Amino acid sequence: MGQKTRTRYGLCKRVALTNAQVLALPTTPFTLVAAKVGRAWLPQFLAVALNPRVASVTNIDPTAAFTLVVGVSACITLDAAFSPTTVLAGADNVRSIQQIDVKVVDCTVAVLVNAPIVFNVTNGALGNFTGGDVGNVFQIKLFYSELTF
Repeated sequence: MGQKTRTRYGLCKRVALTNAQVLALPTTPFTLVAAKVGRAWLPQFLAVALNPRVASVTNIDPTAAFTLVVGVSACITLDAAFSPTTVLAGADNVRSIQQIDVKVVDCTVAVLVNAPIVFNVTNGALGNFTGGDVGNVFQIKLFYSELTF
């Protein structure tokens, strides 16, 4: 699912998640880029938006956060808090498109090679999200680089 294209800045993966996939994100992370033997993926920039939005997603913990994982989660940091509440809930005039720089820190080659890029959501003890509508489309756009080993 999704489209991968090459840009002047590396690779770009675009994915559109259904409402059912969004609701399950806290317990079912979504693989944005599959693992490939002899390759290391280095995420650089991530943007997300709920468009079109028919109904808001609910049951979102106030401390919930979007995260990316490559190998082990400690390797990836985002430049700022990346909150599902500001993207998935509320009327069109209060929701936002979020975009953020992604950094790979303190990772060994062994951790990064042959590992997928996975999009995840922490939602405290609340479990999966609820609400939304089958007409909702959650758009993810990831820019990343590829190293061959």
